[in-house]
Amino acid sequence: MNEHVPSQGRESALNITIDRDGTRIHRLVDDVIYPVRASRAIARRDPMVEALFGAPKVRRSRNKQ
Repeated sequence: MNEHVPSQGRESALNITIDRDGTRIHRLVDDVIYPVRASRAIARRDPMVEALFGAPKVRRSRNKQ
């Protein structure tokens, strides 16, 4: 289960939740809690950003020589 870490000092509206894998979620007390799932979607450049700045540069892997 998630572990609730209380804030130090004065009472705050911010909660920090730490999952088993060490993922930290910062949320305000009045926020609605939704299940959080790691996304497996491939990150890609927004079409508008690509139109303005061009296609992203291909990065070379450091392991390959």
